[in-house]
Amino acid sequence: MKSIKEREKIFSAQEMAELLQEVIHQGASFRFRARGWSMTPFIQDGDILTITPCPNAKLKIGQMVAVLEREQNSLLVHRIVGKKGSNYLVKGDNLLSPDGLFSAAEILGVVAKIERGKRVLFPQGSIRPYLIACFSRHKGGMSLISWARRLGRVIKKGRKIGQEKR
Repeated sequence: MKSIKEREKIFSAQEMAELLQEVIHQGASFRFRARGWSMTPFIQDGDILTITPCPNAKLKIGQMVAVLEREQNSLLVHRIVGKKGSNYLVKGDNLLSPDGLFSAAEILGVVAKIERGKRVLFPQGSIRPYLIACFSRHKGGMSLISWARRLGRVIKKGRKIGQEKR
């Protein structure tokens, strides 16, 4: 019997994009391991992402979406940070410049679930993704988010220490 490693298939970025397109076109969800740091800390290298089809009318600023990078025809999972006419401006949270404008037809699907170890994160349904998108559009915006995240950790740690003393 073959081990999992022997049966494992590694796809190139282009093959992954083609496979995702086919699965989403059939109306099914697509699950894969993220590679890279462009969406850190919200998506980390090695996280398992579930991409689901999304009707064009349901796309919103702040959503993380799968798109095809035009020059290399490879898969990107980045955030919608703006809208111009009927096109969406897409950018990685950890990048300085946007990827460009994409039509709704070019957006393959949305991130429905992020699995990190034993934690499962559902990115939709809160104002947080929208705020991240707004800050991400401006220089220094991600620095502000990073600072706020650190402040939140300090406050949370302070609360735990305060509760332990009681």
